[in-house]
Amino acid sequence: FFVGLNESVEIEKLESYINDYSYSMRDLSLVVKKVPKADIPELQGVDWVDFNPGQPFIAYKGPIFKDQQHDISLYTDTEANISSVLLPITQKVSIDFKIKLEGDVRVTKIIAELSGVVSRVELFNNALDAERTGRIIFFPELKSTQSDILIYHGAFETLGVIGSKSQKNVTGPGIVQLAIYVEAEGKNKIFHGGINLKNAINEAGLTKTVKDGNTEYIVAAKPEGVLKVEKELVINAQKIIEWEEEEGFDVWFDSQNIDVEA
Repeated sequence: FFVGLNESVEIEKLESYINDYSYSMRDLSLVVKKVPKADIPELQGVDWVDFNPGQPFIAYKGPIFKDQQHDISLYTDTEANISSVLLPITQKVSIDFKIKLEGDVRVTKIIAELSGVVSRVELFNNALDAERTGRIIFFPELKSTQSDILIYHGAFETLGVIGSKSQKNVTGPGIVQLAIYVEAEGKNKIFHGGINLKNAINEAGLTKTVKDGNTEYIVAAKPEGVLKVEKELVINAQKIIEWEEEEGFDVWFDSQNIDVEA
């Protein structure tokens, strides 16, 4: 039983399961569809600079719940009462980060992208396909202000989030990219920066490994999780100020690409 299925997802091999008795629940997977950049509502009219083209865009819509029961017989033209306990197969992920302003600069809007978002899960055992990941777009909201520090928060539904294999990677899974719209020096500018969230994803404990006999697979560890970015993103009127690499910390990097409008 499912609640929350919508046009953004499909059940892989469902027709075969319905029409061919050789198929079982083990053959079914929930897949989030790929979305062309031109069809993403949040990017309409936006000159989005793509720094991570190897990850396709995908679009989740709302949470999805599932109940799986065995050895139940249903017969045509008869009524049956079935009790159901729905559990989420999507995971609500939040991200908190800080922006420190130096000098005469004001942030007006932020558009964010997160890669490494799982796009396929096996329905029998909730195993995540760590090789099938994509990107989502979200809009961080200003949660509070402390002097010259802005605290932002974003939240979204996923099947799971997979981190990067190396802290040095700036593309691939587990990367947040930001387009930061600012007013500075009498001009409108867009700073493009990012961060590899390898440490934050590991510390959030979003996934865990399950062993079934000789088989190991990854599943979502909990229904909700928070990605906490410890280092501040520092910007002045000219650029994003990069941090030196520091063991155990995720650090922001500058794309060296700045859009300026008079």
